[in-house]
Amino acid sequence: PLPGVMVPGMSPERVRRAVVGASNVLGSPAYSCFVSSEAQFRDMLLLEVNRGCPYGCRFCAAGSIYKPPRHAEMAALQEIVERCEPHKVGLVGTALTDWPDLLPFLRWLAERKVKFSLSSLRADGLTDELLGFLRHTGTRSVTLALEGASRRLRRAMNKHFSEDAFLEAVARVSRLQFGTLKLYMITGWPDEGEEDWAEFEEFMSCVDAARKAGQGNRKKGVELVSLSVSCLVPKAWTPLQWADTPDEDRLKAAMKRFKGIVGRFKGMRFAGENPAQARVQMFLARGGEEIFPCLERAAEIGLPAAMREHDALVHDVLLRHAERDTVFPWDRLEIGVSRKFLYSEWVKYRRGMVTPPCPQDGCQACGLCGMDDFQSLPHGR
Repeated sequence: PLPGVMVPGMSPERVRRAVVGASNVLGSPAYSCFVSSEAQFRDMLLLEVNRGCPYGCRFCAAGSIYKPPRHAEMAALQEIVERCEPHKVGLVGTALTDWPDLLPFLRWLAERKVKFSLSSLRADGLTDELLGFLRHTGTRSVTLALEGASRRLRRAMNKHFSEDAFLEAVARVSRLQFGTLKLYMITGWPDEGEEDWAEFEEFMSCVDAARKAGQGNRKKGVELVSLSVSCLVPKAWTPLQWADTPDEDRLKAAMKRFKGIVGRFKGMRFAGENPAQARVQMFLARGGEEIFPCLERAAEIGLPAAMREHDALVHDVLLRHAERDTVFPWDRLEIGVSRKFLYSEWVKYRRGMVTPPCPQDGCQACGLCGMDDFQSLPHGR
């Protein structure tokens, strides 16, 4: 069998993910195979800056399935840009500000009059130099991830998050007169409730105060704080694969609560994901081969209608409770992170315990999640 390739009905054993190299260098960064005005990201060449993430957020599939964390080399990205000659480049990565060549690469793009766009940034990675450059080159908005409504939830999800660093970043963004601050977070966490939402309201008061402090006497700075809230979709190969799927009514109640909180502040706007659409994602994310008849029917009449026809199946998949020894459909694939480690992280989630980020020295210096053993084995085992 080919390494990293599963053929349904012909691959009797677990199939190992193929990982090229064992260093922290991303040897072959991904990029757009075509650039088009009809694409979702119009006329933009998407470039992969880093793959994998060292922080270990327990809801994030990218932190598991793309281990070990690796950074692209600046020369490799420059070669791609010179070959494709795009008008605009979009940098994609799980932790852009961790890439040591981020600012030098942006300066290189600016010198060639190539526009650029960044995905969300970590507040603790924003320097005055980076923010100043972004503002000088015409960037009008900054996106920061809040993820959870309360400190308790952020700790449970292993979000390495400093409230002080976040608020300082808000003040600096406003001081440099960016027009829009975009925040995004997730709702539907296990045991999320009113206490978390009340703490979120207090924190948004602090965000508003930091924005105004950055404006100073000039009253110029961030004019709009836009909060986008999505619904938790427990993902395969993450500790939250053992979590129950959030109830649609509970998600609707949370969205209503967040909308009410944001509405109390002038210059803030709320956008929430439709919980019904999120439940469709959950069905697709949690199902195995048993949902194929529904998908086959969806090709004929559309997915919403097919799910209505297979209502009993949909409910069975969404309400399925996972125990420690539950066999998941995706267990047929071996990604490198051990199931034992993932379950220990699920236990830590419920206990509110933190796991440190991956060490910079690589997997062999850690040995915690199983990637060290995985990388030591020959491909295609």
